[in-house]
Amino acid sequence: MIWTRRVVIRLTALACASALGYGAHYPFENFSRNVPQVDGKVPTDLHTHVGRNHNEDRIAEKLSQGLAEDNLHSGVLSVDDVANYHGAQWIDRGLLGRIEYNGRTGYFAKAQEIGPKHHILALFCPKRLDDYEDPRRAVEEIKKQGGLAILNHPYIVKPNGSPLPRMANAQEEKVLYDLCQMVDEIEVFNASALSLTPLAIGEANLLAQELLRKANQNGRSFKGVAVSDAHHLLREVLAAGILLEKNNLSVEGIKESIKSGNFSRYEQHISRAELLGGYLLTR
Repeated sequence: MIWTRRVVIRLTALACASALGYGAHYPFENFSRNVPQVDGKVPTDLHTHVGRNHNEDRIAEKLSQGLAEDNLHSGVLSVDDVANYHGAQWIDRGLLGRIEYNGRTGYFAKAQEIGPKHHILALFCPKRLDDYEDPRRAVEEIKKQGGLAILNHPYIVKPNGSPLPRMANAQEEKVLYDLCQMVDEIEVFNASALSLTPLAIGEANLLAQELLRKANQNGRSFKGVAVSDAHHLLREVLAAGILLEKNNLSVEGIKESIKSGNFSRYEQHISRAELLGGYLLTR
């Protein structure tokens, strides 16, 4: 498959929730549950890479639980795709929608992951953004559109022309310190950050948590989000994520909840087999 590096729109779906349940998970196992469903909360996965090749019913079913769709490749499911599904309607046209499926209500939101090296999530930006060599420019453009900026997997970078990610070096780490003074939140748990050969990125989450601690010592008040970063495999979506307040589901309400840390985080790794399978299928 031809390697592409173009900006695309991400679908983020947020699902209504009911009962609570947590469980331990080890990376060699297949994960067995999604972000738990809790009364009054909405399971939310802000970072995935799922294509539009899945059956509409399967996508709608996942949306009713919680789904985030984001990809740097072609064949991407967009918010406009989902808006045309049976049972879907806009809450805020082009930015936030609702979908009904089998008696459950889910939500989908417009987002975009901006590259190429340091990845920034742009949530609720009306217009597509370019990739910027300087990620600080990307954050500035997100803010101009009134969007929310999240620093994705801070210590996992992808230099131009490289087919695989690697850990950030000392020079790139200095850019992260600048970004921490600009973004609205930091991704501190990525369910796909596992050590595989040649993907030696297993320490990325611990380093991201340390970055958050240092940023908060310098005047920020980040809480840190968790995501699946699912690649291709729909079942990986919502392996990790956050729980938002159901009664605050508007564009401004979601932005305010994330900025103020009014959410809880659920951490669970996908398995190494799932990670490898997803990367092979999308390449």
